[in-house]
Amino acid sequence: MESISTKNARDHLSDVLNKVAYTGERYTLTRHGQGVAVLISLDEWNAIEALLSKLEDEEDIKDADIEYAKFLKKGGIPLSKVKKNLGLE
Repeated sequence: MESISTKNARDHLSDVLNKVAYTGERYTLTRHGQGVAVLISLDEWNAIEALLSKLEDEEDIKDADIEYAKFLKKGGIPLSKVKKNLGLE
């Protein structure tokens, strides 16, 4: 990933955006030599968001499974058993 100062990016914004959008080039934007942001294509950002969403969903499922196991351990009755006892299945 190429680094570019925020001033240089501002001065050449059109060229930088074209490289990002059409060639997939990535930039680390720097200020006083320190990275402050990353410039990536919208397609790449959408892929990152999709991956993050999937990872969050997997973590939520894992947490729900843990809580369900605790519920059963404390004597909770599974919904399937309740439905069966009420003749709903």
